[in-house]
Amino acid sequence: MILFKKRFIDQILAGENTSTRRVGKKRWNAGSTHQLKISFFSESFATVSIDNVHQEKLGEISQDDARSEGFETPADFVQSFAEIHKTEVTSDLAQTDVWVIEFTLIN
Repeated sequence: MILFKKRFIDQILAGENTSTRRVGKKRWNAGSTHQLKISFFSESFATVSIDNVHQEKLGEISQDDARSEGFETPADFVQSFAEIHKTEVTSDLAQTDVWVIEFTLIN
């Protein structure tokens, strides 16, 4: 299971959001399938196949990476990431290690 904010559902279902960046320990592996939900207790809104998982610094996000997250620019993505994680956009935030999970929508 991978949790997403409601605002990303339409982008995921339209194939406009095909990756996500997460902090913490690695919990996903390429080749696995996961249900996407907005909370632990909600119904799944989609199922995805994990294509690739790798680690990078949050500040390494490129224009193409931001678009695969459903954003126009890396700055838009970082601002949203900061809001979700209730933190400020700082140079320290750019050094945060994140897991990049690239996925394909199954249904």
